[in-house]
Amino acid sequence: METSDPNELAPDPLAPEPEADGILSADVVRGFMACVFGFMFAGAAVWILALDPNAGGPRAAWGGWKLRDVFITLAAAYCLRATAQYVWAVLLFQREGKGGSPVPQLTQNLGSGAWQVLACLAAVGAFALAPYGQPVESLGLVPPAAGAMTTALVVGIAAGPGGVLLFVILGRLTRDPLKIEGSQADFVAPRGGPRPPRGAVAGMILVGVVLAPFAEEVLFRGVVYPGLRSAVGPWLAVVLSAVLFGLGHRDHGAAAVVFTALMGVALALLVEASGSLWPAVLAHVLVNTKLVLMYLGAFRDPAAP
Repeated sequence: METSDPNELAPDPLAPEPEADGILSADVVRGFMACVFGFMFAGAAVWILALDPNAGGPRAAWGGWKLRDVFITLAAAYCLRATAQYVWAVLLFQREGKGGSPVPQLTQNLGSGAWQVLACLAAVGAFALAPYGQPVESLGLVPPAAGAMTTALVVGIAAGPGGVLLFVILGRLTRDPLKIEGSQADFVAPRGGPRPPRGAVAGMILVGVVLAPFAEEVLFRGVVYPGLRSAVGPWLAVVLSAVLFGLGHRDHGAAAVVFTALMGVALALLVEASGSLWPAVLAHVLVNTKLVLMYLGAFRDPAAP
């Protein structure tokens, strides 16, 4: 005969039951909706870029990017990026389900980042350039003045390697081993586990330091900022485009949103002052070079937390 423990608390009949992870969980629904809209934009992109019967005919008159172009291109970029991320995750899940060897976490993240970069560039090409038959120079990819590149060099070093140096100096002065933490750091340099493959490290440096900054500049300072500028003027456009840029990094936490928005202001001002996208690309690349330091530390002491 079993006896109950008098010290054991009886369950509260009014307490809500814990939610089980079912087929209609929040992650599943979110992934399904992202894929639905992503495939819609992907189909439209294929039609515009490859199957449009009027591709060789006259294009609509173009007087610069409009708000419509900004909203459509942004929506396409985010939906295509989300779809690429979910599809990549499903492919990895199926591979492991069939008995394949586990894919290192950094390799998984590298594939996700590469697909997102491609999705961003595809959105710009299909929904900003192709409808008007515009060349890439319309995005601001024109030769800049030497002075603008020098300014971009200073901005990029100050916000990238300079920021890391300040971080280290503060740690030494306060005798507190400050650490770079957060979802963004975990994405580019996953902690724990075996040493990441060198090929994945090289690929992540290429994607995170070069390709991702280029793709983001093409989207935000090549399409979003000029479109907002034509509608609300340069100063408000600088602020609005920076806010949108920051919110685009909300998955990495509040600190990343604030820092990215501030960088968005500086990058938009570089484009406004130079009339070229290349200074913003250079500054953005230099800011992201701080990612390399994460890998140097991991290779020096791979067992360190």
